[in-house]
Amino acid sequence: MSAGFSARFTHGAALRALCAGVLGVCLLWAVGCGQGGAKLTVMQSPGLLQLVAKAQQAPLTTAHLGQRTVHVYVHGVNQGAHHLATIERIATDGQGGYSLVAESAAGDLPMDPIDFLAQHADNAAFYHRFRDFMVRDLELFLENYELTTMPVATTVAGRDCVQFSCQRVAGAQVAQGGVFTVSVDAETAFVLAYEERDTSGQLVAAMQYDSVDYAPNLQGIVFKTVPPEQVLDLDGNPEDQLGFKPYQPKQLPRGYEFSTARVLSEGPLRHWACLEYTDGVEKLFFLHGGSAPKMLVAPQAWTPQFFQENSPYRMYVTHVGPWTTVQGVWQGQYVVAVGKQPQHEMLELVESALP
Repeated sequence: MSAGFSARFTHGAALRALCAGVLGVCLLWAVGCGQGGAKLTVMQSPGLLQLVAKAQQAPLTTAHLGQRTVHVYVHGVNQGAHHLATIERIATDGQGGYSLVAESAAGDLPMDPIDFLAQHADNAAFYHRFRDFMVRDLELFLENYELTTMPVATTVAGRDCVQFSCQRVAGAQVAQGGVFTVSVDAETAFVLAYEERDTSGQLVAAMQYDSVDYAPNLQGIVFKTVPPEQVLDLDGNPEDQLGFKPYQPKQLPRGYEFSTARVLSEGPLRHWACLEYTDGVEKLFFLHGGSAPKMLVAPQAWTPQFFQENSPYRMYVTHVGPWTTVQGVWQGQYVVAVGKQPQHEMLELVESALP
């Protein structure tokens, strides 16, 4: 997924639990493209599945150490673009461990630089897993994305790469972005650079390795691992796992399908249902936390939005870079949705889950 500022949520511990997961990246090879981009199919590229499988496992099985620069652009109405650049040190140990540290940040920071770097550390696992471009479901990617340029040879950080461009098919709605140019290491299958633009050509996010070493000295680096996940059995008795019956969205944005369901826990007595959806690249999260706490629903300065003009129920909305987050309480039940969809689609998603 593309780079984005991190939001502070009312229940930060639960949302930070989204960090748990398996990292993957994708390598795509040449397939033909026609006017306006050609739809990809497996039949057009017999080696595609094998290459994708290699790429998705590369960060888990290949040690590397690199420095990269991440750019985020937030385009406000009549306000121009706000730009933030972060230099990160990234490492993997080849055994599933990772280290992601922000070494410096500059530009239109949303807070004091020291606080920003501390917040980056808090959210490093989320960035590692969800922020950058990744093909998460090959079948949905082939259905929802199309190539817009033929793959070409390029070089990133001294490495030979294959570069290609792809975008969501016509008619799909995204809040920002959706048009990607990706450079993949031709040998290791690591994504070493990408740019994300919106349909008008404005740059939304970018990442590029400045240096990379696949035979690194990793001494002194503290690695983290993704903790085991507790699968939520939606077809069984999820009430036994959660203590309540989880809401499930019935109306999804175009192209999105159910991916996984997990239990997120804040201590032994408070659990969340976390349902994840994907369009093949992007992720969409819906969380139901059961009974809401007797406290302020949303952070100060969030904008209340009604489902409908005559509805007594409110969802509070914030926009953080390309992300839209909505949260609120419905009949004492706390719900949150996070994704890169327009506000109206996020509100429709939540409303469709309510009984």
